[in-house]
Amino acid sequence: MSDKSNTSSKPDSEPSARPDGLAHTAQQALASLQAAEGRMQQSAEHGAEQISAMARRSLDSLREHSARLREQARDAAESGKHYVRAEPVKAVLISAAAGALLMGLFNLLRHSRARD
Repeated sequence: MSDKSNTSSKPDSEPSARPDGLAHTAQQALASLQAAEGRMQQSAEHGAEQISAMARRSLDSLREHSARLREQARDAAESGKHYVRAEPVKAVLISAAAGALLMGLFNLLRHSRARD
């Protein structure tokens, strides 16, 4: 009968296995968190590199467009100078007409605001 009493009790190895299982699970969780942290850091670094590269490309493009615009403005100014030298009377008449048109628009806007 003493055999039955031994079979109903729990084996001695089971209680000691439980803390080891918890430690192993905790170690696995920690390793998983560390791996996730590493992946997140790599992802953040990659994103920062992409943003930096995009900013450099945008800045380079802006510089190119700005240089082209300045060159076009210089060309337009030179073209205007040549036209004035070649056709001084026409240039003065065109300038006077443009000035008169601008004054007319200005007066029209000023009077329409005065009515409101």
